[in-house]
Amino acid sequence: MQKRGQVAVFVVIGIAVVIFFALIFMYKDVLINKAKSEINTPQYLNDKIKNIQEEVIEECVDLETKDAIDLLLKNTGKFEEPVNYLIYNGKKHRVLCQNIPDEASCLSTPLSSIKINEKLNEYLKEKINNCLDFSDFENENYKLNLPEDFELETQINFYNLVVNLNYEIELVRDDYKVKSNNVIKSFDIPLGELIKAVNDVLEFRTRFGTFDPVVFGANSHSKYIAEMKKPYPDEIYTVYLTEYPDYKISFAVTSEGRYDRLEGLR
Repeated sequence: MQKRGQVAVFVVIGIAVVIFFALIFMYKDVLINKAKSEINTPQYLNDKIKNIQEEVIEECVDLETKDAIDLLLKNTGKFEEPVNYLIYNGKKHRVLCQNIPDEASCLSTPLSSIKINEKLNEYLKEKINNCLDFSDFENENYKLNLPEDFELETQINFYNLVVNLNYEIELVRDDYKVKSNNVIKSFDIPLGELIKAVNDVLEFRTRFGTFDPVVFGANSHSKYIAEMKKPYPDEIYTVYLTEYPDYKISFAVTSEGRYDRLEGLR
């Protein structure tokens, strides 16, 4: 008798579970609509779009901009590796001042902040576009609309770099819709001053046909530091700001009397 009672209890529980799930299935649309009506839709959408901006758009801007600056500094103002270069300590150094036969001076190629900014714009737009991934925010109880195209503007200043990204996304739920704002990020990187420092070194070198790091530093009131190495007969310069020693640009100057050598071993 006791076993029969236990079986009966299990049967009743099983029937109750089946009925429970059947009711949920029958009234699921009612329950979903009720849950939706209890959500503050404008607040919900604003919170979501804020999360998307912070976790997707701003993270991509941060990551890709910092990587782009590292590449610019490594390749002396360009994104591709140099074609005209010297190898010193296993690193390629772009030649910015080419030897003039029978002269102490050299033919310089100064860096242009305008051209670098244009290339940075093009490079960052492609990189950020490939970086953006909204998959974690799709298939929610709203519609996510992405733009066909977007605007990006970079501005190289003396002591910072500003990136202005207008990537307008839209979230739609019922009769409500919200749009994202521009993402404006300022990076504490003295790219403009670094470009000026490199050009000042080139001007010094071309004007006098030689270079004195001590005199150069004193003339800049210790604002700029230029370190010079002399793998005969050429010169390798590393330029940076006293207040920003982590950001450096290196370049090469060729001189009279060069000969073929295994530069990579020097």
